Amino acid sequence: MDISPLCEAVKPLGHSWPSLHWWLSLTAADQGAWASGIGTFAAAIVALGIALSDGRRRRIEAKSRARLSMASLYSPVSGIYTLVQSIGNDAVVVAAALPGTEVTQVTPTIVQMKSSCAIVREQFRYFSPQEATYLPKDFGPALAAAIRDAELLESMVSSAVDRYLHGRKQAHFIEMHSAASSLVGCPANAKSIVARLEPFLEECRNRLGEIARDTFESIG
Repeated sequence: MDISPLCEAVKPLGHSWPSLHWWLSLTAADQGAWASGIGTFAAAIVALGIALSDGRRRRIEAKSRARLSMASLYSPVSGIYTLVQSIGNDAVVVAAALPGTEVTQVTPTIVQMKSSCAIVREQFRYFSPQEATYLPKDFGPALAAAIRDAELLESMVSSAVDRYLHGRKQAHFIEMHSAASSLVGCPANAKSIVARLEPFLEECRNRLGEIARDTFESIG
């Protein structure tokens, strides 16, 4: 097949004509193989573009989900933080009354601890472990562990408080003293829990600030 006329026709295209000349000099089988290879390469490029796009979309969705989770968890965690801190401070007062008959004078503090325990139990109901799974890995597991420890602290304090009040009702000084003594370790435990909740709450405040800023910007 004489391809000279065709090559002459495309000569004005400059550097394109050697490529065309080379292409037309190939057999049909070679042309098919090249076309298949080019198609495969193009498909790979498209697939890579889609993967990168999906990855970016997933990152954006994960960041958005984390923001929403922090907004959802901020209120109950903040409440737990405050109440655990209060329980720890009250336990210091009780521990300071030991040993001695002064333990009978901490009944108002014990009653206050009972109230704090009841309120913190309510806050636990609003804490969603499922929401915690959407948090950044630096916060999710640590927050869940701190909340579990707060639940254990509340359970132990509630039991001690109930035993103290029962002993007071029965005028059993030994039972009152024993119950109050079991609260001695609470301040350290409460301090540890509070320290682990603080980074999460600080991050929450930052994220909530971002949400508010983005909202104002979208409105504006």
